[in-house]
Amino acid sequence: MIIKKNKLLKKSNGVKKSILLLTVLILVMMPLLVQGANPCTAEGLQANSNDFNTLPKCINQIYVWSLGLSSLLAVLMVVLGGYYVMTSAGNAEQATKGKEYIWGAVIGLVLLFTAYLLLRVINPDLINLRFGNPACVKNGQKTAATTAAACKASGGDWSLFYVEPPVTNPNSQ
Repeated sequence: MIIKKNKLLKKSNGVKKSILLLTVLILVMMPLLVQGANPCTAEGLQANSNDFNTLPKCINQIYVWSLGLSSLLAVLMVVLGGYYVMTSAGNAEQATKGKEYIWGAVIGLVLLFTAYLLLRVINPDLINLRFGNPACVKNGQKTAATTAAACKASGGDWSLFYVEPPVTNPNSQ
């Protein structure tokens, strides 16, 4: 019996080490694969210095990455919980611990994606985070001023969240 336990302990340490190594490898390599299309790097910020949607893109990217990372961690917790249940060998405490890991991960995933779905149903712009283009607005109309100083000098209000009103076709009535 003691020999069997030692073999199980050695196997479980090897599995834990390989899962940890795989997780670290994935976390290190993933950013390298998507670095070219990243507006949140120093190069991306310099290239898009006139684009006021850079900050929302960065926040959106952090949000999407956190969803993916949370999902990955939940899957790893389900695997670890399953491993504990399978290797409990009649040990009720270890089996219960494994079941708690599994249920905790499943409940976490349900909460995470329910929040995403709820935000998406209420207003998709809450997830996409889009700003309008900055503009000078005077008497409800967009003016030709292109800087905040020129806008103030002309008596207008500089708005970072200006959204063009929809164009209506006068011939459609």
